[in-house]
Amino acid sequence: MHNPYVNGLQYLINFQDKDIISMIYNDSWTKEVFVREPRERMLSSYLDKGLNDGFIMHMVNCKRTVKTFSEFLELAKQCPNAHWESQVRAPKYFYMKMMIGKMADISTFKEKLLTKIGVWNETVKCWLDSKDSENKSRSHAQNAGDKLLQYYNNTKLQDVIFEMFEDDYNVFNFERKYFDFNKNVDKAVNTVIS
Repeated sequence: MHNPYVNGLQYLINFQDKDIISMIYNDSWTKEVFVREPRERMLSSYLDKGLNDGFIMHMVNCKRTVKTFSEFLELAKQCPNAHWESQVRAPKYFYMKMMIGKMADISTFKEKLLTKIGVWNETVKCWLDSKDSENKSRSHAQNAGDKLLQYYNNTKLQDVIFEMFEDDYNVFNFERKYFDFNKNVDKAVNTVIS
């Protein structure tokens, strides 16, 4: 749903700098940003775009294929694209005046945002909970959240993400905590043994 032709929203890029500054400091405007934890976001980008040779081959100056997630991370460092660049797109201090929503808590954030702008009601809630809403917003979903441990199976890859997206972790207050592989191995072993 992040397509302005579909959602009808205007983005900061559509405005001149002086207008953006005016909006940021004007309390009558609702300012929000919706972000995703960088490890999950990069994995989703890899599964949706990195494994799509047609997408990568049509990128300017990046005409090559990637076979592994590690190769994709190297490509992402060299080939800018909105799907895998930092989510920090404005001066950092602007984010102090914004509502920050995170993918892991999307339902709560949607309700808070829509309540703030005065459009939350039972009809909106029912539509957001409907399959119609889910189908429109998840057409390219890769369920990366379910595959994190499969791809981030060591701390080295996580360190790469922590470094690449240092601004995202700082500005959006994402936790830099390694996935607990032992906990999930124990869970998998217990599941197999049971």
